[in-house]
Amino acid sequence: MLAYLITMSSTLVLLLIAWVIAMSIPFKPSGYDYKQRKFWFIALGVLNPIMCILVGALFYLVILTRNIDKGQLINNNGNLSDNSIIALLCGTLLYFLLGYLLSSTFRQTRLGIWFNFKNK
Repeated sequence: MLAYLITMSSTLVLLLIAWVIAMSIPFKPSGYDYKQRKFWFIALGVLNPIMCILVGALFYLVILTRNIDKGQLINNNGNLSDNSIIALLCGTLLYFLLGYLLSSTFRQTRLGIWFNFKNK
């Protein structure tokens, strides 16, 4: 359950960062701004699982190891890794699904270019 909370919160944070970046890139007549917005959306989508792994590892290693002895942590290691992999897949899917919904909802804004809704 904790892996899902970490993944979902980091997914929402990265989606918010992608939104801020998309809104901060000014329009350019050459169309280069579209490529920048897409690049940052995809780059943050790739960064999402990496950030989830790092935050989860930091949480498990720093906070939980203070209250759990080493034997119990090793026994639960398999369960934690299974949940973490499923949570990473769900978080990555959620990132791109929410990005698609935002892009299709706000077609006439700078977010519409994430999935080429701006030109339709």
